[in-house]
This record gives sequence, C-alpha cells and structure tokens, in this order.
Amino acid sequence: MVHVGFLDDEISTNPRYASLKATITDNDSDLQSRLSRFSHHNPLDQEAHCFINWLSLQQLYPSLSLYGGPTSILPTTSYILIGTEKGAILIFSHKQFLQTVLVPQLDRFNSAVTLLCVSNDGTHVAAAYSSGDVFIWDLNHPVTQADNSVSSILHVLQHKGYLINGLGFLPHKNTCIIVSDTRGQIWNHSGLTNRLWQFTCHSKSLLNINSMKSQLLASAITPNIPNYTKLHLIAVLCSDCLTIVSINSVLATQWRQVFPNNNRLSVGSVVWSKDAHAVAYSVGNMFHVIKITDFSNDHIKVSESEQWSWTSSEAIASLEWLTNVTVGVLTSSGLFIVLNITGINNPVVLTINLQTQDILSSSKGYLGCVNKQIFFLTRYVVKCGIFSSWSEILLHYVQNGNYSEAHNIIGFMLTKGSDIASLIRLNESYQNRKLQLLQPFRNLSLASLKFLLKQSDVESSAYYDLFSLIIKVGSLFEDHLPQLLQDVNDLIGNKHRSTFYDALSNQVFENKIRELPPLLLKDMIQHFAADENLEILELLIITLNQSLLDTDMAVKFCKKFGLYEVLIYIWNTAFMDYLTPLMDFIYKITSQEHKCLLFESLNDIAVLDIYAYLIMVLTGSQYPIGTNMSLDMSLKAKEQIYSFLFTGTSLRWPPSSSDKLLTGKDPSQEPAYPYFQLLLKRNPKLCLFMLHKVFEDMFFNEEAYAADQQPSRIQINRQFVVDILIDLLKTFDDIELQVLVSIFITRNVPKFPQFIKLSNSTLNELISIICGCNNPDLKYDCERSLESLFSVYMPNNIGEFIVYLKDSKFEHVLFSVYKSLPLPAEYLKLRLESDELRDSSKSILEILKECLKLLENKPFERERVLSIIIEYINEIIAEEDMHVLVPIFQKLDDKFYKKMPSFITSKSKQRQYLEILFELGNTTIRLDPDTKFLYLQLCCEAGDFEASRKWLRKASITDLNFEKIVQLLNEVEDDKSLITAYTKTKRYLKAVEVASSGFTKAFDNSDKLRGECFIDLAIHICEESREETKQCWTQLIINIMRNYSKSELNEKIIYNNALQKVFLRLSQWEVSIKDATKTYFWDILANVLESNEVTATKIHDVRSILTKLFRIYSVEQYIYELILKIVENSSKDVINEYIAALSHGWSIDNSECDICGKVIWGLGVDSQVFLTWKSYQTSNKMPNNSVSVHGLIVFQCHHGFHEKCLQNMGQNEDNYYCLTCSGITK
Repeated sequence: MVHVGFLDDEISTNPRYASLKATITDNDSDLQSRLSRFSHHNPLDQEAHCFINWLSLQQLYPSLSLYGGPTSILPTTSYILIGTEKGAILIFSHKQFLQTVLVPQLDRFNSAVTLLCVSNDGTHVAAAYSSGDVFIWDLNHPVTQADNSVSSILHVLQHKGYLINGLGFLPHKNTCIIVSDTRGQIWNHSGLTNRLWQFTCHSKSLLNINSMKSQLLASAITPNIPNYTKLHLIAVLCSDCLTIVSINSVLATQWRQVFPNNNRLSVGSVVWSKDAHAVAYSVGNMFHVIKITDFSNDHIKVSESEQWSWTSSEAIASLEWLTNVTVGVLTSSGLFIVLNITGINNPVVLTINLQTQDILSSSKGYLGCVNKQIFFLTRYVVKCGIFSSWSEILLHYVQNGNYSEAHNIIGFMLTKGSDIASLIRLNESYQNRKLQLLQPFRNLSLASLKFLLKQSDVESSAYYDLFSLIIKVGSLFEDHLPQLLQDVNDLIGNKHRSTFYDALSNQVFENKIRELPPLLLKDMIQHFAADENLEILELLIITLNQSLLDTDMAVKFCKKFGLYEVLIYIWNTAFMDYLTPLMDFIYKITSQEHKCLLFESLNDIAVLDIYAYLIMVLTGSQYPIGTNMSLDMSLKAKEQIYSFLFTGTSLRWPPSSSDKLLTGKDPSQEPAYPYFQLLLKRNPKLCLFMLHKVFEDMFFNEEAYAADQQPSRIQINRQFVVDILIDLLKTFDDIELQVLVSIFITRNVPKFPQFIKLSNSTLNELISIICGCNNPDLKYDCERSLESLFSVYMPNNIGEFIVYLKDSKFEHVLFSVYKSLPLPAEYLKLRLESDELRDSSKSILEILKECLKLLENKPFERERVLSIIIEYINEIIAEEDMHVLVPIFQKLDDKFYKKMPSFITSKSKQRQYLEILFELGNTTIRLDPDTKFLYLQLCCEAGDFEASRKWLRKASITDLNFEKIVQLLNEVEDDKSLITAYTKTKRYLKAVEVASSGFTKAFDNSDKLRGECFIDLAIHICEESREETKQCWTQLIINIMRNYSKSELNEKIIYNNALQKVFLRLSQWEVSIKDATKTYFWDILANVLESNEVTATKIHDVRSILTKLFRIYSVEQYIYELILKIVENSSKDVINEYIAALSHGWSIDNSECDICGKVIWGLGVDSQVFLTWKSYQTSNKMPNNSVSVHGLIVFQCHHGFHEKCLQNMGQNEDNYYCLTCSGITK
C-alpha cells in the first residue's frame, strides 16, 4: 500500500489551464521551430520541370556542320564556346551569332576537342584535344577575313598520346596554363617571347604521380583570390587522395586527405567555387565539399569541421557550381541534381532528367553552367535551362487557381528559401526576404479571399481552410499579421465571420498568433461570449497580449460566466495586484461579501482554491496556468502577500481607508497574526501544505530585504514563520491542529538546518505532541516527520520516547531509532514481528547484514540476536535465500550455526540448510556426526537416494555410527547407498553380498536392467577390492552359481549370461594386472569349486557352466595371443620399411651445389654422373673414381653438396656438416 502524506501531495491544477500553459510556453515564434511547417512545399522539388524554362538555341548547329559534330561546350557571361570533332572551336554570342572560329595552327589537324577554358579577363582560350595536344588562342589576334578564323598562338606537345583530365589558366596570366593527364603528370606551360621575338612555349613539370600506386583523376586551378593575387592553388584529385598544392615560388602541399582503401575508384571530378572558399570533388558516387576559412600569401586554412558529404545512387560524371551554396551534379545516367551544401537532412534541391531533353552524352564537357543557367549539347541543338524567378513561380500557381499552394510556397520561400534563394532570384537574408515577400503575400491573401467570396455554393470548410492557411503563413511575418487580419475581418461579411473567428481561435490555441488588433479581439470575445463558448473565451483572454485586451469587458464576462480563475489572472496581469484576490477570499469566509471586489457574485467559495493560488504566486508562477512570472513581478507579488499574511495585527483595507479588515466581529478579540490564523484554521492541511511548498522558494534564502526596501518592514524568512507557528501552537486547543503544525515543523527543521534553529526543549515538546496523536489518518505523517527529525536530532531521554513510540505503534520510527542507538536485537525483532515493516524497503537479509556490523565487540548483544534468530528461524528462511543466510549465520557464531537445523521445523528446509553446510564444509567447516546422520536420514525419508549416495561418496563417515547407517539404509531398502557405504569403509565383501542380494531380488522381480546394474556394480567392487579381491570374486561367482542351480529353466539363461560376464571381466581384469606371478583366475575358480555351497550343487549344472566358461576363456586367450601377433608382425614390417628407406638416403631439395655451383642432380646434370648412376642401378657397383669426383653428401635438412667440395672447404668424412644450416651433420 502506497502512503502519501498531506505535505507530499501534488499541487492541484486544472487540466484545462495546463493545456493553455503548454500553448503559451511552446515558443513557436522562433524561426527554427517553424521550418518544418512548409518543408514539403519546395516548388523545385514538386514540379521542377515547370520552373525551368528550356530554350533551344537552334542557330548554333548549322554553323557547326563544316567542322563535324559538337564535342564540348563552355558557356561564359559574354559568349558560348563549342568544340568540334575536327578540332575547331566556334564562339557564339548569347544571341546565337557566330563571332569567330578558333583553329589549331597545324595543317591537316583533325582531333576532337575534349576540354575548354578561358582566362580570367576573357581574352585567351585554351583547348585540350583527344590526341593530347593543347592549343592557346589570343582573341585579340587579327581575324582572317576569308573564314572568320583565329589561329592559335601556342601549341603544347608534352601530353601528346595521353588523355588530358585537367586544364586551366593561372589567374592574371593569360598565356600560362596548368595541364594534367592520365599518366599522372601535371605541367605548367607558359608562352614566352625569345630573343628572336618569337613566341615559344616554356614547360615545367610540377608533379609526377606514380600511376602504379595512385591514379590521377582530375585537377583544377583556383580562380582569382581577391587580395591574394600571387597565391596560385591546384586541387589534385587522385584515386587515393585529394591534395591542394600551391605553386607560388616553391611547390608546397597545403592540405591533403587520404581516402579509405575501399573508396579508391577510377572516376572523379574536382572544381573550385567562384570565390575560391570551397572545393567540391567526387570519387565514384561519393560527393564531398571542403571549406577554406582563411588565406594568406603563402598558406591556406581548411575548416576543421567534418566535410559535407552526399552519396549518389550512381557514378558522378561532372560537377558545376551554380552559386556559392549550390552545386550541380551530373550523373552517368544523365540526371542533373542540384545540391544545397548547407542542407543536412535533405540537401537535394531538385533533380532533372536530362535524358528526356536528349543530352548528347553524360561525359565531362558536354554540360556547362553560368549565371545559374544550364547549357548542354543535344543531337540537334544546344539547350539552355533557366530557373524561374520566385514571382514567376507564384504566378504559375495563381494562374492555375491553386491559391492554397501559392500560400504554402510563400511559407517555404520565407522559412527554407535560403536553400534555393540564389536560384530563383530571392533575397538570401531572412529579414530582407520577409520584406520582399510581405506585399505579395498580402495581395495574394486578399485576392484569394475575394475570389472565394465571388463564388457561389462554397462550403464553410473551404473558407476555414483558407483563413487557417492565411493565418499560418501570416504568422511568419509577425508584426505585420495583425493589420492583415484586420483587413481580412473588414473584407468578409457577417456570414463568414464566425468561420473566421473559429479559424483564428484554433490558430491561437496552436500558438500561431500571440497578438490581435484590439477591435478584432473585442469582436471575437463578444462573439464567443454570445455563444457561451467559455473555453475559447478563456483561451483568448489568457494567451493573447493583455495590453490589447478590453479589461472592463473581460472582467464583466468572467463574473457573468463564473470564470473566477481567469478573473484572477486578469487582475494580476492587468493591474499588477496579487493581494485583492486574497482579500476577497477573506471577506467571503468572514461573511463580509458586500466588501468583495471580485467574488461578490460567487455563491460557493469552496470552488476557489485560494491555497493553490498562494502556492503558485509565492513560487513565482502565474495563476492559474503556471507560467513563470518575471523576477521583478514575482518579488513584488511575494512582498504584497507575505507582508499581509504574516502581519501581527489587523490592517486597514483598502490602505487609504480608516476601516480595518477584521477576521471576527469583535475587534477586541482579534488574535495575533489574524489572517494567517484564519487560513490555517480554515483548512490546516492545505495551509501547511502551501507553506511546505513555498519554503522551497529562494525568496526565503535571503536573510533580509534589499537595501532599497523600507527598514520598518518585517524580515520574513523560514525561522520567522516557524517561530510564529510555535507561538501559535501554545494557544491552540485543537489537538489535531497541534499535531499538524508539529508535523510541519519537524519535517522542515531537518530539511533546512542552516535556516531553522530550535532548542532541544522545543524539539522534545514537538516530539511529545506527535507521539500523543491517536488519529490513524495522521499516523503515516507522524512517523514520517519523526523519522526526518531523528535523522538530525536524537533526544537525550530517547528511552522515554521509545515507550511512547511503542504505545502509538510508530514502528517505522522505532525501526530507525533502534538502528541509530544502536539496539540490534530490538532492530531485528521489530522487523520480524511487524506487519507494517514487512513491506518496507529493507529485507531481513539486509537487516542481518547491518546487525553483523553493529555487533562488533558486543558479545552480550550477539547472544540476544542469536536467540531472536532461533525464535524466528522458520520465518527467516521462508522469506530469504538460504544460500545467503547460512554464511551470515556462520559469521554471527562459528559454532552455533551448525546446530541451527535442529530449530528448523520444515524437513525440506532442514535438508536444504544442511546441503549448504556441506558445500561450505569442503573448505572451512567440520560437522559433528549427528548433523551428518541427520542429513542422510532426511534424504532417505524424502526418497532422494541419489542425493544420499552422492553425499556418502563425498563426505567422511568414519566418525559416524556405521551400524546406524546400515540399519537406516536397510530400513529404506536402499541397496545402492548401502553398497556405497560398505565400499567407502572398505568392507568390500559385505558390499559384494549386498550387490548379490540386489541382483537376485531384481531377477526375481523380472527387472533385468536393474539386475545387470547390480552385476556391474559387484564386478566393479571386485576389481577395486585389493586385499579382499579373491574373496570378493569367489563370493560373487558362488552367489551366481547358487542362484543358477536354484532357478527355473527360463531363469538359468539370465544367470548363465551373468556368470559368463563375470568370468569374462575376471579374465580381462587379470590381464590388466601387471603382477605376472599371480594367477587369480585359477585360484578363484579353485576356491569356488571347493566351496560347500558349490559342492552341494548338482554336478551336471556345474559341468554345463564350466564347459561354457572354459570355452569362453580359451577363446579370449586365443584372441589376446592373435592380437599380439598381429601387432608384432605389423611393427616388424614398419621397422623394415623404415630401415629400407634409410638405406636410400635423404631426399634432396637443391639442384645445384652451393659451393661450386654445378648441377648435382636432375635436368642438366653432368653426363659422367648420369652414366655412374646408371651403372650402379643395373649392377649395384660404383666405379672406383666416382666417389671422389662426383660423390654427393645429403643432410637431414635435405641440402646436398659434392663430397669433394666439402673436403675442399676443410671438412672430413668423420665430421661433415651442412654449410647452409651450419650444424646439421650427415
């Protein structure tokens, strides 16, 4: 059961006002919180094809027919360059007029243009060709009138035969270009005038990348960097890294990033932004952007933040910067994707499928961008895509009659328009964008509303949706929204005004609106008051700006409809008066209703929770919604209320009046602290609960008022309030009120020890009052308060209070007192006896562990605790885990705990206890014989013979009365346990007798499996019986033969098989014994035949048994001999094979002698060596001179040498060793 004291209750709040608090505190005016509203209304994402104007430049291709098809395009701000298959470059104006033709200065040159670039000032053009040639033209060079052509001024040959993947002019150097090719080389080519005034090419190698380790994919030269004209940077993209190098006076690496091994691909592109502050590059389908934050004359600083990255679904062919924050990505399938590099969640601005526009190829050079325009080559024309402006986009929706989407588009442009602002000619600054879109939005809203008003049969839901959308988008314009709403209100008629007000109120609830024009707000309040829609009335009054509210009208409606919480809110916020509601409450409860200012028409004052009002205001919250008050307003409200509440005498009210606010009819009987006493006595629990909550406010942490406050004012702090309560406590006749006040004080003294100081006598007095409480409803609060107090204060005469605590049955308090004193025996006993403490957080186990700590060096207390444990042992073991209890009992007393099982009534618990003792006994405990026998007896009584046998095998039973064990096991007929006991005490013969009896009983009961088990057990005993082995085997065989002779014909087969098994195991056992001087088999057989029991057996039974046994024994002996012969013969063959292998020598690994270098075997060996070997193979004879000349020595390590060579190295035949391994002899 969960108890909650009256001081620990929750503050009661109206859920209706809680929802209003959520509405107000949800600060939706912040721009970031509104971004998601219109994120799904990106016009370029929805209908991208509608907002890109496609132009076909049809006048360009006819001029290209003489020079083959187009192969590359480069648009600039002034003209368009198109490279052709035959090598010529045609320059067109944007009006599609041919300006000039650039031709290479070589006869019969025919190679396709792959790359184009223009110098910074636009006067020079460079082109790379598929042949590897590079040409430069000066556009200021005279034009040949015949064909309108300009010849090249420079021809670069260093890259001929290689594909060029990077081409660019150095800034401010019109004849200096940087060229890179696929072989991994980057060159600087400059046009210079020599001494003969001839224009020649000077080339210098900058980088040579090893193509075996890394493949050069692309390079890009930086555009002009303002203020740093001498800083020339090259971005070099390889398959394994991106490097930025400077080529000022000295080649230097400025920045480098190595790619992971799994990202090394062969397709890549790199391009600088127009302001040189960013580098975009792609490798495979991965796209990245690095940002450069600072430049100097010889150094750059790259941003340390994580690179912006994006992954495409296919390989990226080329990159084009559209603006400083948007990049166009052309994929291998012809998709042109525009990315905003400031976006994280959804960076894709739009996606265009250029295959539908018949793009000629997705390779680099077939597409170019300039001034946010896209140019690309198709089969028949050059196409140009131009993004629509924001006004054209809006016009598109308006002309289609889609006013709703037009409003949403404005919302998107304002909140997330920065992503596409530069593309659609929208201002990138949020504030400037707001001003740019304000008038169009106003015009659109009024126009769409007028359009709707002209229509007939329009449902009210359509008006509601339009009103809501106008408000939702208009809330983005903040200060300009009220005027627009007033315009809308003036435009619509009375017919649709109700719908407009419903939409407005809903948007107020969703916190889209925080302010309405005064006239509109007044109309709305009157409208909803007429409809008696009190929830909306409360919403409008509480959530909107109070300065625009008609206060008199709002107060009138609140009184009329009984909205007294809202009335208090208006009075507090409009007049900054927090005292009048409290005064009116006092007027009501003192029957002075005629003096009320706010609650004169309130019939039942109980509906108004003045204590909740005080809690909120005195903790800095605005009643009734709970929002935080400003610091100044909160301080002012607290000073007003505290000064009134804790005044010692009656005050004049109003302050300008001569009349005092009395709490009774007789002024002479007015008590001290009249207003506080009035509230306290009206509802003591709520009043003290209010004080308990406000005590946590930081206002009470101040020791005095600020210096600017009037010095005559009383200083209100926690000590002051507690002193008042103690003084009033002496005057109270109501015992329950005395208890409640005492509970409050004793709860807060330990909570604020640095602020509240009381004497010991006062505290003892409070304890006495609480201990004398007989109200069961306050029992929990009394105990809680005393527990809190005793945590910081313990009376000197605590023994006297313990008596009172027992009489009052304050068991929780006693529990903590016993621990603090400490009194471990009482502490444990109370926990075991108390029903209330049974559900406490502390288990018996935890109490026992604490008692262990409290009992150090206290033998008398230890004995008392042990006696309590004995008394309640059954309750303890029923509640706690025995495995944990037993070690604790052991620590309490290392002897007594062994006797604990005798006090346990449950035999299963006894047995469990003893099992744990035996587990501990493996290392630390020696148990007495009675305890051991008790466990065996419990196992037998429970029928758990497996446990008894396990214990008999593990435990020492030498100190037990063995006869009692035998008697017990015979009584329960546990033959196996009895056998275990006999074998444990080395009474093997007895064990065999019991086993024989066991298999006899089993066979008699037709339990063949159990009988065979006993046979095996008996055989095992015989094998382990050592000194008594002959007697055991003899007795076992005699018992089986005796049973055989007595058994019926069908049973004889069983005993015959058993006897065969015994003799077979006997013969095997005899073979396994290493002592060959003893012949157990024949001695045992002789003993069996000499036995009186066997001689009395029928002779034909003995004959038939022995005949079979001898046959079996002979077969076994023969098998053993046969196996031995097989093993010996096999071993001999293996040994002979090994010796034969050794005679052929070791195999040889090397084919040449490491000393002389000649071939010593195999292909290429000397002819004489081969003839010598052949002669030996046919006649087994070696020529006399062959050993000294051609003899080989092969070592165990399989290295071979000429014997003569080894002798030449100083070795002799007595001590050859391998020169390669230096130590392995032959």
